Amino acid sequence: MYESPHYQVKSIMDNNPVAIGKRVSMSLVLDIFAKYDLDAFPIVDNEGRLVGIISDHDVLKAFLFHKVPKASQGDNILEHEVSEFMTRNCYTFTPETPLTEVLEKIIKTGKMNFPVVEDGRVVGMFYARDVVKRIKQIMTHKGYQSYYSYHKKEVAAQRNVENIPKLAARIMESRGLLHQEVTFV
Repeated sequence: MYESPHYQVKSIMDNNPVAIGKRVSMSLVLDIFAKYDLDAFPIVDNEGRLVGIISDHDVLKAFLFHKVPKASQGDNILEHEVSEFMTRNCYTFTPETPLTEVLEKIIKTGKMNFPVVEDGRVVGMFYARDVVKRIKQIMTHKGYQSYYSYHKKEVAAQRNVENIPKLAARIMESRGLLHQEVTFV
């Protein structure tokens, strides 16, 4: 992806994220999920500092009683605080983080939503679905086209270099110069 100031987290992030207090009940969390139709929300303390994130995945885990130590069959999960079920050590980014870095993190971790923070405070929320909505605009950007063309040639050249040992082996074999004991990896 083309790296420029235009393609930073701040160009895609939700600037007005709905943050949830860490003592909010799971009942209210479910209402918030239904009202805003989002996949995750940042969890903050009384001073607005990030303490975790609650995702739809975390909510589903909360209702698998045997997976959550604090909950048992007799408990009413809806009365528990969100802080019991949130992900505490979540990945975060700053508004200036290059979009490519976030996309790489999505690919590596499978996580799709990230709080955007400055000085520990939540200033935005990054949702992968917002990138998907803008991907055509990004890919038709003139700067992206130049970047893509350059890297496409670079990758093709690299693939050819990686194939040299295999090509050399085929040539040597066709001329009877390659012995069975020799292999190229």
